[in-house]
Amino acid sequence: FMQAGFAVLCAGCVRSKNVQNTLMKNFLDACGAAIGFWSVGYALAFGETSDASEITFIGRHGFFMNGVDNYALWLFNFAFAATAATIVAGT
Repeated sequence: FMQAGFAVLCAGCVRSKNVQNTLMKNFLDACGAAIGFWSVGYALAFGETSDASEITFIGRHGFFMNGVDNYALWLFNFAFAATAATIVAGT
C-alpha cells in the first residue's frame, strides 16, 4: 500500500497531463526494486555465512532467493526497499 500512496501523492503534485508519466515512473521504480531486492538485496541484508562462528558485514548466501524459504519476510522488506527507491526518485 505504500507504493499506491506514493503514486497518488506524486500524481497530485504534477499537472494532469503528466499524471500518467508519474504513475509509470512509480511502477517502474517498484519493478526495479523488486528485481534488485530479489537478486542481491535480500542476500546482502539477510544472507547467512557458511560458518556460524564467522561474523561478516553482509551476507554471502541467498542470492536470487536461492535456499530462502521465508517469502513473507522477503515481501515485507521488499516493500521498504521499493519505498526507498520511490522516495529517492522524487516526483
